[in-house]
Order: sequence, then C-alpha cells, then structure tokens
Amino acid sequence: ADVIPDLYARMDALVGRVAAEVDNDPDTALLVVSDHGFSTFKRGVNLNSWFFKGAPETAYNNALRNIDPAGVYWKGWAFFTGGGMSMALMMWARQKLPWWPVHPIGFPIGANSMMNSVWFSVFLAWALKKVVLRFGGVSIYRRSQVFFLGMICGQMFCNGIWLVIDYFTGKVGNNIFWI
Repeated sequence: ADVIPDLYARMDALVGRVAAEVDNDPDTALLVVSDHGFSTFKRGVNLNSWFFKGAPETAYNNALRNIDPAGVYWKGWAFFTGGGMSMALMMWARQKLPWWPVHPIGFPIGANSMMNSVWFSVFLAWALKKVVLRFGGVSIYRRSQVFFLGMICGQMFCNGIWLVIDYFTGKVGNNIFWI
C-alpha cells in the first residue's frame, strides 16, 4: 500500500476544498505551509516516524473536523476558565507564600503527552536538587550544575552522532529523542 502518496492525495483534496471556500471570501488569505518533503523517500533522517505517519493524519483529521464547526464548545470554555483561574491561584501562592511547594509551570506542562515519557526524569532531577541543597548547600549545588549540564550535553552529542550515522547509512524511522 502506498500510504504516504495516498495521504498526500487526501491532503491535496482537503487543501482544494479549503481553497474553494476561501475563494468566496475576498478578505481571507490562505497560506499552506509544510516542513516536510525536503528529501526523497530513499534517503533522509527521520527523528521519529510518528512525524511522518501519525502527525499528518492527525492534522488531516483535525482540519476535516473543523471545516464545519458545531458552534461554541462551552465545556471547553469552562475548562479554559478553570485552568486559567487555577494557574492564577498557583502563581499568586508561589509569589506570596514562601512555603508553597508547587511551581505553577507544572500545571500547563503536566497535560503535555511528552510528560508520560519524561515525568520520572523530572521527578528525579527535582529530588536530586533537594538532596544536594539540603546536605551540600548552595555552593555544592552550584558546582554540581556543571556535572548535570555535561550529562545533558553528552546525551545531545550522542543523538547528533546517530543522526549523522543515519544520514550516511540511509536508515530512517529511529526514535532518537523518544518522543
């Protein structure tokens, strides 16, 4: 089965339908932007195959669903308002209550699907920071930052090496960044 060419044909048909709708409105401009297609199917570097399989299909399905909106989504507005109020409350508590343990940035990034993969790493970093600060003090903490930044740079360097190897070998579909 020619999955990718079939997907391109479906996306072209969708763009055609949207363009036909836009042609009826002189005040609307249609911009079609794509960041794929810079390489042939025989050679390239794919950081994650989902970007080439799942993402285009998700974008297509979302666009198709939103062509004919069903009206105001009041439940969504309620969650939006509740989330905004929760965030404002956590920001206020972080600024006014020195003992407040929850950082407000955890609220918006907690709903990110990538957190399913990295939550333990974030927890481990937080726990290590607490232990180093409690038993080593600020001076040890500042010196340990160089070590941990070196570990991050080492991981990035290894990922870069594999990207170069993949490019020259023509291998695609590796999950280098585990996202």
